[in-house]
Formats: sequence, structure tokens, C-alpha cells
Amino acid sequence: MHDASRKPRTHGNPPRPLHPSLARLQAQRNWVVWRWESNNKGEWTKVPYVATAPDRKAKNNDPTTWRGYEQACDAVDSGKADGIGFNLLGTHIAAFDIDKCRDAETGELHPFATSLVRRAASYTEITPSGTGLRIIGTASDRYLHRKLKGPTISVEFYRNCERYITISNAPLNGEATELADIDRLLDTVLDEFDQEKRPGTRTPQWDDSVIDEAKLVDLTLIEPLLDDKLLALVRNGVQKEEDRSKHFHHAIGWLKQNRWSVAEIFALLKKYPNGIAKKYVGRTDDRLSKETQRSFTKTREAPKLELEAEPEPEPESTPEPPPPPHVAHYIVMKGGKLVPIAIAAEDALIKSNARIFQRKGHLVRPVRYNEIKSDRQIDAEPKDLTAIHRDRNAVVLQVIDKPHLLLGPMSMATKWYRIVKEKEKYKLVETDPLPKYATEILARVGQWKFPVLRGVIAAPTLDCHGDIIEKPGYHEASGLLLDFKPGDFPPVPTRPTKDDALKELAKLNQPLRGFPFDGEDDKTKISPSRSVLLSTILCAAIRPSLRIVPLHGIDSPSAGTGKTMAAKLAAITAAGMPPVAINQGHTPEEDEKRLSVVLNEGDPVILLDNCERPITGAFLCSMLTEEQVQARILGLSERRLLPNNALVIATGNNLVFAGDVVRRAVVCRLNANTEHPEDRLFDFSATDEVKQQRHELLIAALTILRAYKLAKPDPKLRPMGDFRDYEWIRGALVWLGQSDPAESQTELFAHDPMKDSLASVLKYWDDAFGQRKVTVSELGIEPDYTAVHSKEMTKKERDEASAKAFVLARAKAELRTALIEEASPKGIWASKSVGKWLRRNRDRYVGGLVLKRLGTDDDRTATWVVLGGKGPAEPTTEDIANAVWERRF
Repeated sequence: MHDASRKPRTHGNPPRPLHPSLARLQAQRNWVVWRWESNNKGEWTKVPYVATAPDRKAKNNDPTTWRGYEQACDAVDSGKADGIGFNLLGTHIAAFDIDKCRDAETGELHPFATSLVRRAASYTEITPSGTGLRIIGTASDRYLHRKLKGPTISVEFYRNCERYITISNAPLNGEATELADIDRLLDTVLDEFDQEKRPGTRTPQWDDSVIDEAKLVDLTLIEPLLDDKLLALVRNGVQKEEDRSKHFHHAIGWLKQNRWSVAEIFALLKKYPNGIAKKYVGRTDDRLSKETQRSFTKTREAPKLELEAEPEPEPESTPEPPPPPHVAHYIVMKGGKLVPIAIAAEDALIKSNARIFQRKGHLVRPVRYNEIKSDRQIDAEPKDLTAIHRDRNAVVLQVIDKPHLLLGPMSMATKWYRIVKEKEKYKLVETDPLPKYATEILARVGQWKFPVLRGVIAAPTLDCHGDIIEKPGYHEASGLLLDFKPGDFPPVPTRPTKDDALKELAKLNQPLRGFPFDGEDDKTKISPSRSVLLSTILCAAIRPSLRIVPLHGIDSPSAGTGKTMAAKLAAITAAGMPPVAINQGHTPEEDEKRLSVVLNEGDPVILLDNCERPITGAFLCSMLTEEQVQARILGLSERRLLPNNALVIATGNNLVFAGDVVRRAVVCRLNANTEHPEDRLFDFSATDEVKQQRHELLIAALTILRAYKLAKPDPKLRPMGDFRDYEWIRGALVWLGQSDPAESQTELFAHDPMKDSLASVLKYWDDAFGQRKVTVSELGIEPDYTAVHSKEMTKKERDEASAKAFVLARAKAELRTALIEEASPKGIWASKSVGKWLRRNRDRYVGGLVLKRLGTDDDRTATWVVLGGKGPAEPTTEDIANAVWERRF
């Protein structure tokens, strides 16, 4: 075994900054980290781990264990991993991996490696071992993973497979530095290897039509004819210690002997993804199709496997009659077939386009709001301050968590029959599906074949690369359901220029001409406030393609300035209707309940209307910085993991942002500079104009964003925390001559009430204790205003001592009062609450002062100190006079 303390040297450059050729990889959330580890054979291997939890192993077929590029880099920078890696599954990235082809000392390459690098003419880097090369390029989504070993080197082929490649960020000098299309080269080189290995042979040409033919296979007719042992093998697979590949080939041979076609075998294997074919089941059907065809072609005879003996099933007491005439697809309900019938029902639901999707462990279906709420309930919502106000035609996601919600779609998806005996004969009688089959479908979490849904949008959009998504219906790559009719929208320009983008920006600005943006006048029509409102429209158009975006605030000095109208424009442009609106609760906890409901129902734009208290809260902060959140659903005791694709807009008079929300928000300020802004007259309505021109304005927004992606300018934006995806919006606006929306944060940072409160506490603390260490219990002692005098002291000395005691006692009293106001809801001293407040604010710098905690978190006697101050001030003449006056009484 290797000595773990002497792991191999990692060849490569730091992961930041990533080579520009790999920008396409950097933008995707397919990243893991890896560490050198010695296996049970004594060989060093690179084991993948989750970037944000480097103690948990990542899986090449589980996207939930993948993270973003920056998170992977952070893990390496902190010393928790040896390098970064990129998962290939579901991408159009492919690679050649050539091992032992390079001399680590001299850099000399094997002739084959030199030839392949030149043939590929694509980005090539040295692998972390220093002795290999990896050629990275683009390719189709056809599955390929082969490893071929030669006498001195080995070559591995990767394309849309369940594998990850390490990224050393160390390009091979003098070679191409762009990602070229290596799709055809992968097949050509593989074919060359096969011909050399077996002269006269060629790499099999797989029949892509098998996947389409399998969709027409009706397994309900032929699956019941299978031998029970064979069906159990296909459905359940084998134990881990057994040879899964051997049993896979035997199963296909067995099916082949039963006169099953390749398409029928493929359909059966796909139906049971956790069975014998589990090894080959992935995001796409490509790999399973090829492995099925490969095995089918090679298999000649397939002797039955010696499986563990199973008890013979009891003979059917009611033989199934022939199918009804003119019925192609149907399900017969009979005992002992609960799971197969549930699976058949799921397949029928998918084929019938029942619009049922899976979303983070729950089944959902998109419905109109007026389908689940009565007109009376909808009409009563505006009168209820705690209600959620939503347009009656809005699309919401109904969670299917009860069997009866499935029974209707199941009965519509296919014909259902039961077997009845009539005059000594059996016949099929049409009936409704039983609830137990719906219950079984709901219980199959993790085994569903229903498509995964990230969100529902009512217009074309762009993906994170700027590629156009405009065909109505379900878009598998993005997980989006495009809910509009063909021909509703004009096509999105494929090659827009900057001039085109400027013309489209003028269209977006036209409905905004009546809003009094702060910082603008009749001559100047550029300001951070205008950019923030434009940002709401651009964000709403592509929100599902942005991981996170900041909260957009719209405020003004008084009511009647048009805040709510401005907030509605983004949702009307993107969805054709106003956004879902909720009123701010009395506490952040009430906000969490209301926000959880709208997140659960999939609303794309959320309006927090007429906010009166400071905008803050842990849940809101999570919504603004996380792609998925743990939401507490109103009326339920459970918490659900929900995808977060919503744009949050808040309105109010002189909005106040507090705590961490300050750096997670941008603000548009409207200022009419009049006492009664509601009395202003306009010859148009912004909302009516946007409704009439909605399709044109939506395409204008997409044209701007696509033009920016194609131009690839570098506007030199200042960092804005984790909101890197939002730089697409900011950059597009700055590129077109507008202000950066992030400039609006200057005022927010200057008026953070939590920061102001902490500043007051630290100032009182410095006046009371200076840099002396104190405990929480000492902070809670009522101050003593009396001074200690000695007989030898003169009158002046006694007056000065009394004044010092008075000043210190007053500072301690002010500090104690401030801590009670900040930390104790009941208005009385509570050491536990104060301690928690101090821990939340430790190590924060405000005005040059910082609160430090000395001791461990488990140490209840730990002390606190404020550093950076001047200490207690000397008493003034007024302080001495007050002290003398107090001493008289």
C-alpha cells in the first residue's frame, strides 16, 4: 500500500482564473472536487467529492452532488481538495484522455499523442499526474465511453457519459486553445483502434431508430408472457457481489430466444431503471440503446441462469380474455400486479401528455388559478391583507399529494378494465382505476419517469449561454414548460448587433417615459434608478436561466408616485399578467410562510407590496442567494425543498433594508418632487401600453441580452458578491450606455438600521469599558453612580472622581439599555438573548470598532472586548457640575 502522507504531486495551475477556452464549462453547474486516495490495490486514484461538502463523495450520475465552478475553486483554495473536475453527463463536452504519453521531466510526448493533438486542433491540457494529456472539445449528445490499452499508453474516450474529467488548467504550450468539434474524430479514432485490433472489422453503427421504435411498444401485451424468473431478473437486477454485466447479457439472450426484438428489449429495460440495466441508465437513452444493441448482436445462445430457486406462483384463477376490439392501449387490473400496473399507468400518463411532472420529490401539474379557486374566493382576496393576490388566469403548480388527484388523469390516459365471469366465460369490462394504483405511483419517489420541471414560462427565453428557447411545450434540457401557442411571438433574432440592441432598448424605455426617476431631469435620461427598473424587465425574461438575482426594490418619498405600476411591468412583459402580490407580514417569520406558498406554486415574479417595516429575514436572504430553498408550507408540518426561479420585487415609501438583505438588493427610486404626486396627469397608461406591446417588448429584451452574449464585451463591472449570473443583466445595460444597477446600493449601505444599531452599541461599549474584557453577566449589572472618596482627597479631586464615576455609569447604563432594545424582545435584561446577539455581531467592523469574543464557543465564561476605540472619555466641565449637583442629593 502507498504511504498516504506521500501522495503524488499534482501537476497544474491554480483553478482561478480558468483558461478562457473553458468558459463554456465554467458557466455550467457540473463541477466537483477530487482528492488523491489510495485504493485497496495500492494505486493512487482521484476520488470525486461534493465541492460544498468535501467529506461527501460526489456521484457522476447524480447532478445534486455537483456544484458551481466558484464553489469548487473555494474548496481547493481552502485546502479541502487537491483539484477540480467537470462532469460530462448531459453536456456537449467531450474528451480524449491519453495516459502515460508524456515525460514529466522533459515534456517529451509519445508520437501517437502528438499526432492526435494535431488532428483534434482543440484545447489540450496536461493531466494532474503530469504524464498524460487531455484533449477537450465539443460533441453531440451520443453516448460514448471506451478505454483502450496499448503496450505503452492507453486512451479513454468520453462523450455524454457518467464520468468526470479533472481540470488541471495547465494548457499544453503551442497547441490550439479553443474548443473544437471533436465528435467525428472520437468515432474515427475508435474505429482505427478496432480495425487494428480485429482487421477487417469496423466499429458497429448503432441504429438510432431503436429509441423511437421502443416508444410504440405496448409492454402490457407482451410482458405478462415472460417467465417469472426472467422478469424478476430484469426488474430487480442482482446483488452487488454478482457479475452485473454477465447477467445483463444473459437476460438479453433469454429475451432474444423468446423472439423479442431489440426495440422491445430496450423498452422493457428502460421501464425498470433500477433493475438489471441500472448500470447503463442515464439522463438520455443513448447508452442503454447502444449496450442493448451491442449485447443483442453478440449474443447467440443464452442458457438460462442458475438463479436462486423461487416458489412457483399459483396458477391464475381467472385467465385474461382477449383484448377488446379496436383498443390499442389498455390496462387490466388483477391481483398480485400492483407495482407493474402502477408502472404501466405512469407510462400511460406520460404518453398521453397529461402534463404531470416531478419537482423536487413531488408530483405537480400546471393549472390555471381559476381552476383551483372559485370566483368568489378570488374576488375576496384584495380585501384580505394576509391573502395572496394573483390573477385568475395565472398558471400555478398544483402539488399532487393525494391519490384522488391522480385518478382523473389516469382514467383519461388509457382504458382500464377488470375481469368478470359471465356464464362460465371471462370477459373484460371497462371501469375506473382503483385508488391503490394512484397511491403506488405517489409512493415511487425517486423511481419516477415523469419529466423534471423547473418552471413554467409564458414566453420564449434564453438559456445561460444565450441560446434561444422558443418552441412551445416541454424543453427537456432546461426543464422548462413553455406555455404559449405556436406563432404567438415573432422569432428571436439569431445574430443581433449592438445597433439592434440600442433600438430595442429604446422600445423598452418608451413605456417608462412617465416615471420620475431620481437623479434625472428633462435632459438626462440615464440613472441607476432607471437601470434597476429596466433590470426587472430583463431579469423576468430569462429568470430561470439565472442561478440567483438580487431583490429589486422600487421606492419613493410618498404614495401615488407609481411604484406598484412600475413593479407590474416586468411580470406583464414576461408572463402577460401582473405578478402575484403579497403584503408584508408583521414579522420575518410571517413573510417566510407567505413566500413559501408562492414558491411552492411556482410563480415567476413575486411582489412584496407596500412594505412598511425593514425588509429583512433569514428565509428571504436564502431566496436571494440559493437556487433551492427549504420552505415551510403553510398548513403543513413538513418542509419542502423547492427550486427558486422567482424574481422578487419590493415596493414601499422610503424602503428600509436591514442586515444581509442590504447587499442583496438594488433599488429604483421614484421622486416626483411634489406634495401630491397622485394629481399628475398623463396621456397614456404604462401598463396598458405594455400589455398591448407585450410580445414586441419581450423580444426586445431577449434581443438585447443575446446581442450582449454574442458581442462578449468586458464592461469592467465591480464585484457584487455571489450575483455573478446577474452580471449578464448589468453588463448589457452598461454596454448600451446605461448606469450600472449596482450603483444604487451606495445609499443602502449608508442607511442600514442594523449597522446603525451595532454602531451605537459599540460606541457605548467603548465609552463604558474601553478595551477591558467583560462577561455578559457583567454587562447586565445595574451601574453604580457613586464614587469612592478618601479623606486625603481635596474637594477638586473628589469632584473629578465623582464626575468620572458619573460618566462611566451613564455610559454603562446607555450600553445596557441599547442591548436590551436590540436583543431582548420582552424589554428586560436576558443574558442568554444578549449573548446570542453578541455572537451574531462578533468580528463585524463598524466605524473602526469591532466586537471580539475571547474563548471557545462552548465556554460560557468567555469574555468580550471592543477594539479600535479611544476608551472612556475624560469628564467635561459640565459632567463635573452634574456630578457635584447629584452628590448634594
